[in-house]
Parts: sequence; C-alpha cells; structure tokens
Amino acid sequence: MRLNTKLVGLLCLIVLFIGACVEHDLDRPNNTDPTDCTAQAEISYATQIAPIITENCAISGCHNGGTGLPDWTKQANLAAKGSEVQRRITLPASDPQHMPKIGSLTDTEIQTIYCWIAQGAKNN
Repeated sequence: MRLNTKLVGLLCLIVLFIGACVEHDLDRPNNTDPTDCTAQAEISYATQIAPIITENCAISGCHNGGTGLPDWTKQANLAAKGSEVQRRITLPASDPQHMPKIGSLTDTEIQTIYCWIAQGAKNN
C-alpha cells in the first residue's frame, strides 16, 4: 500500500508540472502585436526596409543572391514573397521555419517589415 501512495503522489506531481507548462514567446517580452499596422506611417523601402534586410537577411549564405534562396536585396523579390516573409518573421524563434535563421529581428524591425508588406510593399 505504501508503494501505491508514493506512486500516486509522484503521478500527481508529474501531472501538475505538465499542466503548468505553457508556451512562451520569449522574443516578444512586451507582447507587442507586429501585425497591428494602424499607427504606421508610410514605410520606405529604401530608408527603412533595405537596411534591415542588409543587416539581417542578405548575409553570406542567405538572401544575398547566388545561394538558391530568394535575393531579398531586390525589392521586387521581397515584395513577391511578402505573405511568406510576414509569416516567417512572426513565427516563434523555436519554429524551424522562423527567419532569420542567424540572429534575430527586433520587435520594431518585425513590425516595420510586416507593415511595409501590408502597405503594398512599395518600391519607395
């Protein structure tokens, strides 16, 4: 009987620990919504998007041309894959499809790219 009591107690602890586990998106500690573009003024590809892409995406072996991956240094390529870019940059960092693979974007950078695409991904 004593073994059963210990076993039941152990099982209860395991259930409590499992029930307490939740998924946290540690990349967004402020719980900002990158898809809320209501307060965004028109975003410029040349002055706002291109620098983010150059710094985080168009690095050696990634989206800089010649790798078989889309070349994000060309505005038209980025615009053509806009919805996929939006999806991938807003995935949790633990997701294997999350972008960028190396490093990370700030919440502001994510929102800027997301909203530029939502505004029509203009070459401005």
